Amino acid sequence: MVRKECPKSKTIYFFPGKKNEVLHLSKINGNFTTNNSREIFSRIPGVTIWENEGSGIQINVGVRGLSPNRSWELNTRQNGYDISSDVFGYPEAYYNPPLEAVETIELVRGGSSLQFGPQFGGMLNYVLKRETKKKFSFETQNTVGSYGMMSSYNAIGGNFKKFSYYVYNHSRSADGWRENSEYTVRNTHAFVEYRFTENTKLSAEYTNMDYQMQQAGGLTDEQFKDNPRQSLRERNWFATPWNVFSLNFDTKINDNFTSNTKIFGLIGERNSVGFTATPNVEDVINLATNEYANRRVDRDFYENFGLENRNIYKYKLGKINNNLAFGVRLYRANTQRVQDGKGTTGTDFDLSIDGRFSRDLNFTTENVAVFAENQFKVSEKFSVTPGVRYEYIKNTGEGRFGISNGNDIAFPDKTISRSQPLFGLGMEYKFTSTNIYANITQAYRPVLFSDLTPPAVTDVIDPNLKDASGFNADLGFRGTYKNFLNFDFSLFYLSYNNRIGGIRQFIDNDPTQGTFIYRTNLGKQ
Repeated sequence: MVRKECPKSKTIYFFPGKKNEVLHLSKINGNFTTNNSREIFSRIPGVTIWENEGSGIQINVGVRGLSPNRSWELNTRQNGYDISSDVFGYPEAYYNPPLEAVETIELVRGGSSLQFGPQFGGMLNYVLKRETKKKFSFETQNTVGSYGMMSSYNAIGGNFKKFSYYVYNHSRSADGWRENSEYTVRNTHAFVEYRFTENTKLSAEYTNMDYQMQQAGGLTDEQFKDNPRQSLRERNWFATPWNVFSLNFDTKINDNFTSNTKIFGLIGERNSVGFTATPNVEDVINLATNEYANRRVDRDFYENFGLENRNIYKYKLGKINNNLAFGVRLYRANTQRVQDGKGTTGTDFDLSIDGRFSRDLNFTTENVAVFAENQFKVSEKFSVTPGVRYEYIKNTGEGRFGISNGNDIAFPDKTISRSQPLFGLGMEYKFTSTNIYANITQAYRPVLFSDLTPPAVTDVIDPNLKDASGFNADLGFRGTYKNFLNFDFSLFYLSYNNRIGGIRQFIDNDPTQGTFIYRTNLGKQ
């Protein structure tokens, strides 16, 4: 299957022999107001959804048994460009667009690694709405619900001569089902496009998100059994201002050559403040000081910039058309992580601290990648598509890991460089309205920043920690029946080697000396 260009996401697609799904949200009867991802993704078999809070602000998607934690096993995108914190250092997606603004959701399983990155899960892309017919349109959706929920989505868009534009603002707030779980979220997005000719377009878009949520905290099993709606934490808060922008240039040089270039960036933060003891420790006022205990403050600052160029070239071998997809990616990311700051004794969202952050780290990621996939059509019905991707990834880390008796505990300066080739092969045989497909594609996951910086100073990192590697394979039969039934029967195999995790060990192998967490490569999935 070849898709020349998606006019909304401005992305050139080339997925012969790959397993992929497209969700058209206008055809789904789901709760878009609160981003109810279980209802939205219910039509895709094998997808795991994790709801780690009740606001619907974050969408957590996993596939094929992989962790859904902030979709970090997927290459998460909006209109074809990255929206996660750091694709190769800290790939958690703290932002996703409000589903009221989304037209389609595109999910390509592990075989996408050759065109979008080496992720085991594949690629997840949110394609936003655009007005392409009217000169001016206005859309508003206003919702009220239980527990003080109020939501308002308003958008304007239009297409006038050579210009197109689309702007929306989404605001939502609620008190939450549990105690101490109120939240407010705002998403604002602006898009403008200028068409030089019918085949050459330049567009720019900018997204700003800001949310603040109160975190109700965990409960012991006994507390949950007694009252699952109770909360023993009223001073815990989380906030994530997020800014994403891109500049897109699309051109069709001739009938055989189409090109797309994106320049994109992200500036965001992850902020938390709260009392972080275990659930069985009460957060109460100290009678001696007449104050609460000081809270802990953790902050991340992200700055990412990248460029991607994608092309499709059509050519003939004999009398049969063949297709070549190729491109290049340049990417640089910086993450500053400050943690374990001595926060205030107050109850409101307040990130001020007393003194210095105990942990102050700086991480950078540099990435250069090139890819090529060629669809060789043996006949009009049967095609074979070999592909290759080369990744160069360089991670560096430096800073302060902690403070002991007033002295800095240095984080060992680390520089890790990798040169990783990835190979894949896809095959497809077409019938009238159905096709058989098969593919196998290598995948790769480098050691993350979080793997190198354990939450506790007493934890130990394996000095020989290895990157994860493996592959995805698919075999399936899909198609349509009389324009009312779409089907896809498939089998997959996922090999995930050197998965990283923590195991508890005794200090000096002595059960009387206590334990520590040892972070290492645990095995194979």
